[in-house]
Amino acid sequence: MRSFRDIKHDYRFTQPDEQRLAALRPLMEEHADEVMGTLNRWFMGTKDAAKFFSDEKLRKHVFIDQKQWFLLLFSGTYDGRFYDALARIGSEHVRRSVDVHFMHRVANIVKNTCTGILLRTEDSKKSTRTTSSCWERSSISAST
Repeated sequence: MRSFRDIKHDYRFTQPDEQRLAALRPLMEEHADEVMGTLNRWFMGTKDAAKFFSDEKLRKHVFIDQKQWFLLLFSGTYDGRFYDALARIGSEHVRRSVDVHFMHRVANIVKNTCTGILLRTEDSKKSTRTTSSCWERSSISAST
């Protein structure tokens, strides 16, 4: 298996990118419920996902895990442990036969919702400029 360092290199995911994502953590923590709400409304409005989440216990468990995953994206620590966590998430989705389309859609919903949050912040022009390339590179989490 390739090292996560090599993967980060392929995505040109740099130390400054890591720092920019980590700097966004307080803002994203503040808005995590908004992001997760947007994501979960999409899930529940999608026939197959709504059927999958018909079990209340499973839905609550997954929605809690999604929030933890989301906050992990802004942890500032993108190392082998981070990659292993993403690989476990991916393996679980494969085990449950989740269509890869849903995974890409989730990444887009999260990216678009976060971009909206950045645009609404007081210094949105600065935040958007400094993080736009970082968002492109952070799609690494959806690709693993």
